[in-house]
Amino acid sequence: MTQDAANDLLMNGGGGTKSAKFNTLGDVVRGTITDDPKVTQCVKFDDDGKPTDEKAFWKSGDPMMQIVVTIQTDQRDPDDEDDDGKRALHITPRLQPAVRDAVKTAGAKGLAIGGIIAVQWTGGTGHGKGNARQYAAAYQPPQVGADLLSAPPATTVQPTLTAAAPAVTAPPVAAAPPSTIDLLKASTPAVAGPPAGSNIDPNVWAALPNEQRAAILAAMGLPF
Repeated sequence: MTQDAANDLLMNGGGGTKSAKFNTLGDVVRGTITDDPKVTQCVKFDDDGKPTDEKAFWKSGDPMMQIVVTIQTDQRDPDDEDDDGKRALHITPRLQPAVRDAVKTAGAKGLAIGGIIAVQWTGGTGHGKGNARQYAAAYQPPQVGADLLSAPPATTVQPTLTAAAPAVTAPPVAAAPPSTIDLLKASTPAVAGPPAGSNIDPNVWAALPNEQRAAILAAMGLPF
């Protein structure tokens, strides 16, 4: 057991991070990745769509695996005063093609801490044959704070959602606008501009996680 896992067990009683949920068609989950992605086995769901304690397997007998990535979101549970906004995004086999294409489109080799990921439920209900849920995803790789002080201003990247092709052709349940997600504007609150004397592009500065902005300011001897 790693130190992070041990501390999670200690502080959360084994409950772990809240899971990211898509409750309504068109819902979007987005946030900054805070931990290295992990691979776990999927679980089966009951007829009401709730997870069970039973592990999921393919028809071949092979375990059905998923990627779990912890992201920092702006979501808060009003009934949980200790909710810090972290959510576990379960990238199931159904969702993996969309995320894979989004990572490739971003020119990245994989999901990384500091990257911003957004996923949207775009179609299907998940109930009944030929009506599997469909998703779209976008990804923004992490910015390297140390390089921003000397690099020329960067162009703001506006990732385009990459949708996973449904396994079975079926009419969509409903249209789910918008067709794109503006990751940088949607996931980052308004912040002050870049420090004076730097050549950091304001859009890049606004997209940085608080930790990277703090590190840059500290390196310049400025308060955060």
